[in-house]
Amino acid sequence: MRRRRVAFKICDIYFPEPREVLSELYGACMLRGMVVDLTDRNGDRLAVIEIEGEQKCVVVPVRRIREVT
Repeated sequence: MRRRRVAFKICDIYFPEPREVLSELYGACMLRGMVVDLTDRNGDRLAVIEIEGEQKCVVVPVRRIREVT
């Protein structure tokens, strides 16, 4: 198999951690979504955001939100 192009899922990566690979590849990409809830944790204000085009929510510190429309 050496020197052959292959395909694989990020979740199947054994080393390094899949989230590390995702962060390096896509960490600077901007996502858009709608704030569906706000909360506080350890004094940090957090936004629950539903990602556009997905039915998944993520939690992001409010101070890290780049654009508000």
